[in-house]
Amino acid sequence: MSVERAPASWSLSSPLRAPPPPPPLAVRLDALGPGASPATAAALLAFLYCDRLECPPHRLPHLARLADALFLPRLAALARLHGQELRKQPHGQEVARA
Repeated sequence: MSVERAPASWSLSSPLRAPPPPPPLAVRLDALGPGASPATAAALLAFLYCDRLECPPHRLPHLARLADALFLPRLAALARLHGQELRKQPHGQEVARA
């Protein structure tokens, strides 16, 4: 019976190295389409995670178009409805969030 030595690369004395961490998750705003902004991306994430519409009034049309492009009909309808309600309100009055 003969015993063979393991190759040096199998040495137990060498420390195990963890794989490198994955790169941070980042989404380019231009990948969301024309008119995308940090406010629009934040509103999209708020809707997806919290089911709430939280968007600055001047970004609602952009959010509605983005929702259409992403096949999110409820978000598109909320953005359009909220935009219509804002247009009916006199300036200076705040409308509650949806």
